[in-house]
Order: sequence, then C-alpha cells, then structure tokens
Amino acid sequence: MPVEVKGGQDVRSFVRTLVEEQGSEKAELIPILHEINHELGYISDEAIQELSDRMHIPTSHIFSVATFYRMLSTEPRGVMLSNSVRAHPAMLQVAARSGRA
Repeated sequence: MPVEVKGGQDVRSFVRTLVEEQGSEKAELIPILHEINHELGYISDEAIQELSDRMHIPTSHIFSVATFYRMLSTEPRGVMLSNSVRAHPAMLQVAARSGRA
C-alpha cells in the first residue's frame, strides 16, 4: 500500500520535489530525511528507495543515517503519552521519616 504525504501527494513525488528544491548533494541528506520524517511521521522504505535513486546514494547508507539519529524514525510512531510522578523525592523523605513509606 503506497504511503501518502499529508497533502495527498505520493511519497515518491514528494521526495522528488524535496531533492529538486534542496539539491542532490550528500550534505542535503539529513535535512531531506528530517523533512520526510516531519511530513510523514517516519521515513518509509519507499522514501528511502526514492532518495537513493535521486541522490545516487546506496539505500544501506540512507537507512544507516536514518536509524543513527534519534530524531528520525524508520517506523511509524504512536501517540506519545506523558506520565507524571505524583510523589517527588521530598515527599518520599517526609513519608520515610514519619513511617509511612
């Protein structure tokens, strides 16, 4: 199933447009990957293949860059949930002194 960019554009044409706008130099790889990640929420195999074709960089190199940086993801990420701790260290110390810990 082909992945679509938020605007309804297919991934391959989106990547093609990015490479045309930003250039196909190797130095542009990380900014382009960042833009793909921002737009799709992750970097799909289809996007990596198209980047490889357009920038003449092996897919293995693109994948290694995409997986090296924590800001980038090669898999769709779920919704982030934030948990807060209700008892901070000072509260634990008071509880320990009073025998409630």
